[in-house]
Amino acid sequence: MAATGLSLGILPAFRTCLEYFQLYKTAKETSFDSQVLIFKFDCANEDFIIWGEKHGLLKEPGDDARNPELDHPEKAAKIKTALDLIQGLLSNGRVLQERYGVEVSTMNSPNTQPDGDGGQEEQQPFLSSSALKRIGSLWRRQQQSANRRGLTALQKTRWAINDKNKFQRLIDDVGDLVERLYKELPFPEPERNSVAIRDIRSLARHLERLRIFEVASIDRYPAWSGAASVMREAGSSQAGPRTISQWMANVEDVSEDLDQVQDMPQEQVQVDPLEINMSKIPATTFYFVLTSPCPTATLGLSCDTRHLEIQVGGPSYVFEHDSLRQWGLGNRMKQLIKVPSPIPDEDTLRNMSFEVASHYDRYLESQYPLAKVKILCGPCKCAVRTALEVCRGQSKKEVNYSVCIDDRMQTSCCPGNKKLQRLRDLFRTLRAYDEEWRDMAVIGLEKDLLTRVDRVHLEQRIYQLETEVYEGETNKAPAQQMSDLLVETLERYNYHTPVFLCEAITCAWFIQKKPFLWSPRVPRESEIFKFTKEYLAPTFSTHYLGTFTSKKTQVPQSDSGRPDEGRRPVPSVASTRGAGPRQPSLHSNSQAPSAATAESLESGNELTEEEEVLGSSGWASTRRKNNLEGNLVRRNSTAEDSDRPARRLRSS
Repeated sequence: MAATGLSLGILPAFRTCLEYFQLYKTAKETSFDSQVLIFKFDCANEDFIIWGEKHGLLKEPGDDARNPELDHPEKAAKIKTALDLIQGLLSNGRVLQERYGVEVSTMNSPNTQPDGDGGQEEQQPFLSSSALKRIGSLWRRQQQSANRRGLTALQKTRWAINDKNKFQRLIDDVGDLVERLYKELPFPEPERNSVAIRDIRSLARHLERLRIFEVASIDRYPAWSGAASVMREAGSSQAGPRTISQWMANVEDVSEDLDQVQDMPQEQVQVDPLEINMSKIPATTFYFVLTSPCPTATLGLSCDTRHLEIQVGGPSYVFEHDSLRQWGLGNRMKQLIKVPSPIPDEDTLRNMSFEVASHYDRYLESQYPLAKVKILCGPCKCAVRTALEVCRGQSKKEVNYSVCIDDRMQTSCCPGNKKLQRLRDLFRTLRAYDEEWRDMAVIGLEKDLLTRVDRVHLEQRIYQLETEVYEGETNKAPAQQMSDLLVETLERYNYHTPVFLCEAITCAWFIQKKPFLWSPRVPRESEIFKFTKEYLAPTFSTHYLGTFTSKKTQVPQSDSGRPDEGRRPVPSVASTRGAGPRQPSLHSNSQAPSAATAESLESGNELTEEEEVLGSSGWASTRRKNNLEGNLVRRNSTAEDSDRPARRLRSS
C-alpha cells in the first residue's frame, strides 16, 4: 500500500512546523507579561509535539508505532491542510509583523540569552525542551537536513514580541489549529495531560520560569498549571538549591507503563502460574475491584501526608457520599452481597404465639450482622479513603463492613522499602483517635471513619514486616505476596465476603494467571470481577460484573503565579476543557495538614485554633477558609512552617 501520508508531505510539513516553533523562544523579554506570552506559545508547541509523537508521525511508514490513519487519503489531506496553515502562520513575515505584532529578534541561537561578554548563557528551559529531547535523534536529523538545504534569510529570522495584544491572537490561532489536529486524530485527554505533566518537571529547578509557566497555562491548559503550582510551592519552600534538587530527586517518576495495561499473551500466563494450593482453599466467593493508579502518584507526588485518609474531601477513587450515586461502588456492592435471612417462612410466623412474636424482633437483632464484608486495600491512603467512603454508605445493620490495610496489595505510590513506614503512619492515626481525638473537635478530619479499620490486622502486618526485616526475608516477589494474601484471606475470613480493592495497573496481571482463568481481554480500570471456587475445583470461575462510577484523577489547586491574585480552583486532569464542577485541591501551602499538628496530637498536647486550621482545613469548605483567613495572615512563619511542603510532598 502506498504511503499516502508521506506522499502528501505530512512528515516534512510536521518537521518544518517544529522548526518554526523554535524561532519564538529567543527574545530576552524583560516584562512579566511578555514572558507569559512566550510560554503560552510554547504550550501550543508542546501540545503539537505530543500529538505528533503519540501518533508516530516521525516514524517511517510501516512502523508499528505509526498510526495507520495517517496513510488514509481523506484523513491525510485534512491533516496536511492543518499543518500547511500552521506553517503559513509562522513563516509569513509580512503577516506576522502587521497582523500578529512581532518584530525581528537580534538573538543568534534559539533557547539562549547572551551574557555580558557577548557569549551564550546556559540554555533557558521551556516545557517543549523536554519533549524535543524525548523525540531525540529524529529531531536532530531534521535540523541537520534543514541546514544542508540552506534556509532563506526569512526562514532564519527569529521573532520577538512587539505588540502583546496582537501576539495573543497568534497564540489563539495556532492553538486552534493544533486542536484541529486533535479532532482529526484524537488522543485521550488524561494521557495527553500525563505526558505534559512529566515534561513540566524539567522546569522544577527553575522556580521563576515555573511560576511564569503556571500563569501562562491556566487559560487553555489548567491541568498543566495546577501541576506546576504544586511543584513551585514545594520548591519555593526549600532552604536553597541543594535541597530543591534533593526534593526533585525524591519525586516519584510515573513511568510510561502506568499509562495503560498491556494485554498478556496466553502462553506467558500458562507458563508462569501462581503458587496457590487450591486444595487448601474452601468453597468461597470473593471480588476484585480495579481502580486507576493512585491520584497523587499520577502527579509524581506521594500520599504520605498525615491523616490524608480521613481528610474531608480527601483524594479517593469514588465521590464524596458515594452511596448517593446509583452506580457508585457502595451501591454496586449492596447489589452483589447476598444477605441470608433468618426470618421463618410465612406459615411459621402465622402459627407463632403472641408472646413469641413479640420477642422475635429482639431475637432477630441478636443475629446481626447477617453478613460480613472485608475490604482489603494496600497502604495507599487514597485507596484507604475509598474503602472508608464505601463503608460509610452502608447503614444497614444486617451487613458489617470493615477495612483491612495490607502491604502485600501492590500499589503504584508505595515502593517496598516504604510500606512499613506507611503502615506505622496509619497506625499512629488510629492510636491518636483513641488517645486524644475522642473528646476533641479537630477541624476537617472525619475521625469516626477510623472505626471501620481492622486495627488488629494492621498491627499484625506491622509485626510481620518488622520480623522479616530482622530475619532478612524481605525479597518476596509481588506475585508471591499477592498469592499469600489471597490464600490467607480466604482461609482466615472464611465467613466474610472479601473485596480486593486494587489498581488495575498493578493487579490486573494477577487475575490473568492460573488458577484464575486467562482472558484475551485484559481487565481494566473501574471494573468489578466476581470469583468463585467450588468444592475441589482446580480453578476459580470468573464473572465480569461491569463497572462502577469512579472519580477521575484531580489536579490540586494552589496560588496563582501573580502575587496579587488569590487562590483559584483547578479542574480535573481527566477533563480540562469545558465547564465542570470545581473540585477541592489535594495540596495547598496554607491548607494541607501540617506535621506540627500531627506531632501535637501524638504528644497529647491540645491544639490551638490556628494549629487545627493549618493542620486539617485542607479539605474544608471555601467558606470556612475565608472566615479564618484573617487569623492565618497574622501567623509568623517559622522554620518548621517552611519545611511542611517538603515533608508532605516527599515521595514514598
